[in-house]
Amino acid sequence: MPVILKFISSLFKKHPEPVSAETLRRVLMEYISPEVSKIGLEWNGKNQWIGPAEDGIRKVLKHQVGKGLMGTFIWGMCYDFLPMVSGKRIVLQRTFKSARPQLFQSSATTDSFLNKKSNLENGVTSTWGEKECRKSISKLFDKRKVEIFEWLEKGKTIDGSIEIAKSQFDDKVYNTHWPNPKYVASFLFAKKGDRTKGMEMLMEIENERPSFEPEVFEKLKKRLLEL
Repeated sequence: MPVILKFISSLFKKHPEPVSAETLRRVLMEYISPEVSKIGLEWNGKNQWIGPAEDGIRKVLKHQVGKGLMGTFIWGMCYDFLPMVSGKRIVLQRTFKSARPQLFQSSATTDSFLNKKSNLENGVTSTWGEKECRKSISKLFDKRKVEIFEWLEKGKTIDGSIEIAKSQFDDKVYNTHWPNPKYVASFLFAKKGDRTKGMEMLMEIENERPSFEPEVFEKLKKRLLEL
């Protein structure tokens, strides 16, 4: 077939439709749930697997779909003593239902996926067509499973979490999110008993984020000193 005809034919070729939310949940439940149950994580029926609270710390794994309907795995720790800001209110994520990754790592290896690398190399999954969805999720999780499990095992202690947070201090990707690693570390140090260091770090964040209401930081400082 001449090149021009091949091109025209490709324009009319039917491409897979994105999978429905229900199909995606089924794929995740069938493949990921049995794997992470081995380390005590339970599926929440949506896109997260959450572990039991151990000394106020939960392991969390999340599959998140973003731009271009590509998915990423995000794994992290949720601390029941870490205050989260909601407007002018301070809330705690203490329950299975409210747990979210606060200190976390992502499978995505770059901010931009406009490159010649495969989805697997970029650390993302596809939701275009059930066959490709299943293939990409299983391949990426198989590739990163050991790393995910080791990271979560390290993060389950205060000292391990502090070490992870410190390694992310200078990473712009993680510092664009909230809570950022330094904020998490400030409360980890306070929880460990070093409230002076924790307060110093929290005050640095206050100077770095002038958009936060002063009264919010006063509440955060009070919470830190109560640990």
